[in-house]
Amino acid sequence: MNGNNTGEGWNTGERSGSGVGSDSVHDEAPLLPQTVAMLTEMDTALAHEIEKQTGTGYNYIARRGQLTSSSGTHYIYTYTLDEPWNTADDDTPVRIQVPGFQPISATVVSVSGTLLTIATEEALPREALEAITLENDPKVLLERLREAIKKNTESSSQLASKAFRNLPFTSGRRPSVDNYPDFVPNESQKNAIQICLGSEVTYVIGPPGTGKTSTLAAIALTLAREGRSVLIAAPTNIAVDNAILKLADMGRSIELPSLLAGRIIRYGEPQLKRLREQSDIYPPKSMCPGECGLW
Repeated sequence: MNGNNTGEGWNTGERSGSGVGSDSVHDEAPLLPQTVAMLTEMDTALAHEIEKQTGTGYNYIARRGQLTSSSGTHYIYTYTLDEPWNTADDDTPVRIQVPGFQPISATVVSVSGTLLTIATEEALPREALEAITLENDPKVLLERLREAIKKNTESSSQLASKAFRNLPFTSGRRPSVDNYPDFVPNESQKNAIQICLGSEVTYVIGPPGTGKTSTLAAIALTLAREGRSVLIAAPTNIAVDNAILKLADMGRSIELPSLLAGRIIRYGEPQLKRLREQSDIYPPKSMCPGECGLW
């Protein structure tokens, strides 16, 4: 899709079979013109950035590798970089080069200074623990993001358009339970919980240390108790880890049925070792081939 062709690749309701009630598109609404314009601008910007990044890939040398955990076809390694990698984001795709072996795909779990944590779906050869070369092509992540934007759809609830204020959304307040395990919300946190439960879109903003993660876990716990589906997402692995751990700890305290049924799942690459060791919320990928629920 060319970023300059407005609406191309998105469901605007003008194509056969698109829209709510279609046999070919289930629970899907046409994108609003404002949303299509926003997505088109994003796509164009990404296309320009990809062009700028062409030929700017950089290789990093990492040494003294250690296998920190493994489960099925999932392996976590830590390495020491020869130089800091300050531009690496969580889940950045890389290729591992080891002399005498085929390139191995991996993803970055975290980088802190020269301490690197990566995840692979196959065990690395012994030689790789001495030293590896990491090939980083910044275009790969941008191309994945551009492809994801092209596949954007709007559900019948139209929450995406509402979140970007292209449509009005309902706001309200709903009473919440008062008994959250190991968490007694203050008035501000209780207010945030009740507004979130009673509104379609809510922004909870606060400085570090004000209990946003616990508040988020309390909201998710309330919805899970009601049998609702919840997706927790964040820009970093550590943020998702903390939220899922807090939710799981609360769930275990009250023997939450969805937790006991294996329906609270950390999908992706956890950064925290404590979470990687909890198979009830982080099962091996071989046990979760796209069918695990997120509650």
